[in-house]
Amino acid sequence: MYLSTDVSPSAHVSYARLAAEETSFYLGDEGTAAKKALETGKLAKFEVPVRFVFGKSVVTATAKGDIFEGVVSDSVRFARVPGVQPEVGQELLLEFSGPFHF
Repeated sequence: MYLSTDVSPSAHVSYARLAAEETSFYLGDEGTAAKKALETGKLAKFEVPVRFVFGKSVVTATAKGDIFEGVVSDSVRFARVPGVQPEVGQELLLEFSGPFHF
């Protein structure tokens, strides 16, 4: 979990302000609310903690490390999703008997 009230080391403003700036480009209600928040400086609606899910699926990182651990500026190799793999050895066997047994 990351706090939106923390200050970005590269932009030198809070993550809430960055979120409001990005949202302000939308033409709907969210964009209007973001523009108003930026004008008034009241960023409370954007100061909610951010939770990440599945953030470490294709980069090398430890299970309990920072979510950005292992992220580099180089491109990431394509990783195929394994999908459903059939179980080996547990095959269904159907055998006819009686007049059909030959």
